[in-house]
Amino acid sequence: MSGRAFMSRLRYQIGVVIAVAGLCAVAAPALAHDGHHPVTLPQGQTANHDYFAAGSMVEVDGTVNGDVYAAGGQVIINGTVNGDVLAAGGTVTIDGTVNGNVRTTGGSIVIDGRVGKNLSVAGGTIEVGHNATVGGNLAVAAGTLTDSGVVNGDANAAAGNLAIGSAAHIGGTLTYWSDQPGSIAQGAVAGLVTHRIPPSHHNQNHNRFAGTLLMALYWFVVTYILAVLAILWLPRHSAAITEALQKRPWASFGWGLVVAILTPLVGLVLLITVIGIPFGLALWALYAIALLLAPVWVIMAMRELLARQFKRENTFVILLLAAFIYMLVGLIPVVGTVFVIVTSVMGLGALVTSGLGAYRHLRQKNEL
Repeated sequence: MSGRAFMSRLRYQIGVVIAVAGLCAVAAPALAHDGHHPVTLPQGQTANHDYFAAGSMVEVDGTVNGDVYAAGGQVIINGTVNGDVLAAGGTVTIDGTVNGNVRTTGGSIVIDGRVGKNLSVAGGTIEVGHNATVGGNLAVAAGTLTDSGVVNGDANAAAGNLAIGSAAHIGGTLTYWSDQPGSIAQGAVAGLVTHRIPPSHHNQNHNRFAGTLLMALYWFVVTYILAVLAILWLPRHSAAITEALQKRPWASFGWGLVVAILTPLVGLVLLITVIGIPFGLALWALYAIALLLAPVWVIMAMRELLARQFKRENTFVILLLAAFIYMLVGLIPVVGTVFVIVTSVMGLGALVTSGLGAYRHLRQKNEL
């Protein structure tokens, strides 16, 4: 496998780890127990469903016939999990048996039990202990990686310091990225050992720019499609929001700023209360949708300005040009960031001001 392909695969694997583990950290408190206290599944107890837990310490000593989603200061798996484990914590320790995959992130991670399938880990210090057995592949991103266990498949790692002890056994290949050669015991790796130097700072900047450009192009396509759908499916509402943005830009910005600040706070307060959790989640979901649509209204307003400027019919081609200009301005360092934030706030506020206008109109007609 080429260096670029390897790093792409490793970034994907670790990205999934961090994304899913991060989701655990957010979702587990809402779906499980009080996040301020220890949570334990005692030895001898069985959970015949997926197990969600969050707390200062999460300890699973019993049996889970499903997946485990855990987040806490400490996460400890001593029991048996007949599914996958997805965990995020300050320290994560797996001494038990996980018959599925393990995906975890944390400051310090110790794996000294049995993992039936693949192990994907991102953390500061990672130790695969003497008693550890990984039935599939190992993917690691760490400051320090120490391996003394058994990995039946391939091992891929990006680590500042790497040590493969004499008690370790990797049944496949070992490919690792590090600024310095790792300490690898003779005979510990059955397959080919490949050491690669991480990309230079110049290449990292190039890759970062390429990634930013691809993301911008992705959002360019998404916003254009959403704008087309809004025009076709919600023509009256879209026209009202665009009109509010054009005629009352500062009012739109003011209302958008209020909504942008207060909505997450209100959602957070609702999530803290048990009875308000569904309403908090619903509010955050609506807020995310509104933020996604905010640039769409701005692009539609730009479309009308461009149509008037060029004295052309307000077509989808003009809309495409507006979306492209929005993307280009957004790519300008610093200025682009400010532009996107301000216009998104204005688009959010235009949604509010148009709604208030419609409400006042209905009140005047005594229809409310």
